[in-house]
Amino acid sequence: MLKSEKNYAEAVLTYEQVNEASQPDPEVLQKANLAAGEMYDLLAKRDLAVKRYQAVVAVNSTTTLAENANRYLKEPYRGE
Repeated sequence: MLKSEKNYAEAVLTYEQVNEASQPDPEVLQKANLAAGEMYDLLAKRDLAVKRYQAVVAVNSTTTLAENANRYLKEPYRGE
């Protein structure tokens, strides 16, 4: 909801909370990191976005989420 309201700063804080959980579900972790990376890109914080995209790939490089992360590593997310 925060993302759709273009409240990217608040949204990224919510997504980052998943990284604080002990043993989060890998798919949930990937989704949260990808979304956080997208928010960081929209906030023009590319260095933080890249770290989140790399974290997505580190969890499992064979998922669709990782494919998206690799695409955004090459070209920043612009909001689709």
